[in-house]
Amino acid sequence: MKTLIGITGMFLSVFVLFSTANGQGTFQNLGFESTPVDLGNAANGGGNSDDYYSIPFWTATCGPYQTGVTLNDYVLDATTVSLQTSTTLFTPIAGTTSLFLSSSSFSYPSSAVASVSQTGLVPFTAKSIQFKVADVMAFQVSSNLPGQFFVTIGGQNIALQALANYGSYTELAGNISEWAGQTSTLSIGVNVPSSQGGENYYQGLIDDISFSTTAVPEPATISLIILGSGLLLRRRTRG
Repeated sequence: MKTLIGITGMFLSVFVLFSTANGQGTFQNLGFESTPVDLGNAANGGGNSDDYYSIPFWTATCGPYQTGVTLNDYVLDATTVSLQTSTTLFTPIAGTTSLFLSSSSFSYPSSAVASVSQTGLVPFTAKSIQFKVADVMAFQVSSNLPGQFFVTIGGQNIALQALANYGSYTELAGNISEWAGQTSTLSIGVNVPSSQGGENYYQGLIDDISFSTTAVPEPATISLIILGSGLLLRRRTRG
């Protein structure tokens, strides 16, 4: 079993090693490390006293009650976007800052989507997009990753799959080669079905977005590699 895990991990490591793009086009602040801009209380439509911020190069969509993002804040059952730079609530996935996204049907019918978007040039060599995510909490919705996370480019949904689970986070990816070399709007967020009959919500962290020069293997390909690794292990065990 340890050999199987090692072979599978080696495959995923090789994929990550050769999938780092030479450039990220004109997209910036893909790790959310740039210093947020304090907007004061004026941007807050929700009624609490927290200051709100803007994320450099990103536009946040966070339901009908919030026009900026919070900093190191947490709302249990509302659609919200927050930058997390402290380990008091959630430990950032990478670097010093991760983006917290919470989507809730409590905001129905206005919005149940928490997302960020940015318009830029997709690298000419890009074949896929990768990013790291972590579950925080889910209520009456699936938390099986990619779960409620979504990516759109130019308004088109990108099929996502989990590449690897590293314990504290999971790496998701989707193929985007048809947008390579084009100026497009990238949106990443979490979504839950709107519900009139009861509340449901999903909360997660996202970090370390990157464009890759390698296409994402199809799920069947990864399954075959794992199956082949198992057969190889069995042969070695018998030998």
